[in-house]
Amino acid sequence: MDTDSIRQRLQTIQNARLLFNTDEELMRHVRWTPGHHNQLKRIGGRNEFIVQAVYHELVYDCGERTGLDLDACLDNYYEAMQKIEEHLPTLRKHRKNVSALAEKLLEQMIFDTELPEYTATGYRQMGQWLGSVLYDTQAEMAALLLRMFLGILPLGMGSKGGDVESIEEEYKTVYRFFQQLAARNVLYEQIPAMSRLQQAIGNKKTEKTRIRLIGLAGEIIQSLVIFATKDNFVLQARADQANSLFTDLNGYWIDDDHHEGDYDFWEIVEMRNAYQLKHYHGFNAEKKVLEYAAYNLTFRQREQWVLASVQHPRSVRKWLAGKKLSEEDITYRTVLFDNPDRPTLIVFSPYAFTGSWFPVKSLRRMSAEQAENTKGLFDKGWSDVDSLDKYAYQFVTSIEAITHDAIYVKDEERDRYYKVPTQLYEGLEDCTLNDAIGIICLGSQRYLAFDELLFYIDITDDCQALEKGVSIMDRLPL
Repeated sequence: MDTDSIRQRLQTIQNARLLFNTDEELMRHVRWTPGHHNQLKRIGGRNEFIVQAVYHELVYDCGERTGLDLDACLDNYYEAMQKIEEHLPTLRKHRKNVSALAEKLLEQMIFDTELPEYTATGYRQMGQWLGSVLYDTQAEMAALLLRMFLGILPLGMGSKGGDVESIEEEYKTVYRFFQQLAARNVLYEQIPAMSRLQQAIGNKKTEKTRIRLIGLAGEIIQSLVIFATKDNFVLQARADQANSLFTDLNGYWIDDDHHEGDYDFWEIVEMRNAYQLKHYHGFNAEKKVLEYAAYNLTFRQREQWVLASVQHPRSVRKWLAGKKLSEEDITYRTVLFDNPDRPTLIVFSPYAFTGSWFPVKSLRRMSAEQAENTKGLFDKGWSDVDSLDKYAYQFVTSIEAITHDAIYVKDEERDRYYKVPTQLYEGLEDCTLNDAIGIICLGSQRYLAFDELLFYIDITDDCQALEKGVSIMDRLPL
């Protein structure tokens, strides 16, 4: 990149207040006292090396502090500017209307709703243009455009918005803009990306800058597209499944609150598509009984980091009842392993949904002696009992066969097979023998479960099952 282009980028960083909320903060960061001319592009004078060094340091620093690519963000910013340049007079004149219109267009783009009639108000042409812009862009670009429409970023290449008056209010503006749209998702009471934005607003210690807000808005748009319909979510779940991370975690673990000699410890057991995470937290010495709570634990490999989801057993009951999930049901944490092949330390950091029921910051693998002593409790006749028994369920993976037009699931308890036609639900035709397909038992209720598809069929009553298109068979067809 030539020096003139870099000078332009430095000036954009300053004008848009992307990295710092005030000119003073930016100048202090680059250790420059500009005097009469306070334009960052003048830094270094004719010394091209200093100009390049300052820019690359800002790119590096942005990546370290936010995880965002400043270069890519500026590329999107310039492209967004070019898209709106010819419409600047209209946009500036009707900014309030443009904001409302942008919300409707985003709603149509994500949820495939009908646009209202704009002819009477004279915005049809602008509506068609904005719609084409939003449709023909990635989430990061849409986030930038929406920020401009909301009046948070300057409109036009040469615009100078000045120092940020209230970054807190800008964050709240973006949150309010997405609030109603986000509530229409199919899975959560509040999508994780909105939870992250809300956490940033509520945490005074969180560094709040415009570039962070651009990143969060982009995440929200991506999430809205994923969670707009079950079909979209299934496609994402398939992609996530390919990024599932498994390593050697089997065994006993202790958290930061553990004291030698107490009965508070954890056990991780690898299952077929996830881990079972058991927290032993209480005991009755007289009856030789340990109490535990069991959670579902999965890991997904992202580009440069690992995301863990910890799922409370109540989430299954809620989902089967057609209710949306909340932070009471699931929590997301970023994860660091001290050893990728056989970790002895797992460090959890907040990502989305606080999950007060899972306050763990780290788990450390027990030493061989500690593990032997713990295992010895069960060898001496101790038993365990589930303290979350009211939410308890049993999931038995029991897929037996797949043909071109049906999936066969075996029910050991009832000594029968269920035939599920693949046309019964979108995505069944793509199922494999490696998928989490089987039977969920919730008390007296029984369900055929296609977990990756979030598709469940109540088979408690034979008549209900038959009405839903499921065939009941004594044996598999030859």
